[in-house]
Amino acid sequence: MKKTCSILVLIFFASCVWAQKSEVSEALEKFDDGIHPAFSVRIYESSEDAIKKEWKSKMKSYKYEKISNKDEIIAENIVIPEISSDPIRVIAKVDPIQDKESKLLVAFNQNGVFLSSNIPNTAAYEAAKRILDEFARKITRDAIDESLHKEERNLDKLKEEQKELEELNAELIKSIETYKSKIQKAEEDLISNKSNQEKKKAEIERQTKRVEEFFLKAKNAK
Repeated sequence: MKKTCSILVLIFFASCVWAQKSEVSEALEKFDDGIHPAFSVRIYESSEDAIKKEWKSKMKSYKYEKISNKDEIIAENIVIPEISSDPIRVIAKVDPIQDKESKLLVAFNQNGVFLSSNIPNTAAYEAAKRILDEFARKITRDAIDESLHKEERNLDKLKEEQKELEELNAELIKSIETYKSKIQKAEEDLISNKSNQEKKKAEIERQTKRVEEFFLKAKNAK
């Protein structure tokens, strides 16, 4: 429960930071077939390939005729109800900016006219901005969530390794105490052994004298 709360707090914080950095903007952008009005949004924590994959999946969620996937993702005769009930052409590409930061550029072409703030269809314009904003937020949030879970797993692993080290340390201390006890016992046995040796030497000396006495008696009795 504590881990889950921590993750949610970090996701919320990262999302807030991201929201301050990025918003959907409009500009003239260069595509393979020329320069067109397009929407632009920054995406964080995701690779270029991951963004392309997710955008293609997003396009496939609509009714379409064909979707190509090269440097640019082009959706032909795609119907996006939020923008238009008629088929349109959507061109998208991803420009990497730096590590874990890219810019998604998308142009919406309806009957040769590219969607922009200059056309009177404000509803379609706002819908397109909203689609990009929600897409960028979701893919960034998902990437942050995945990264957090990955880092949490790494933290759990480190904690487990620390626990194993602590358990090993306790075993080593216990072994040292055992060895100390054995050494103390051995030292006591050594002292006892030395004393016993002295006693035994004295017994040997006494017994030697008795043997000598009886040897003399035996000799004299002959």
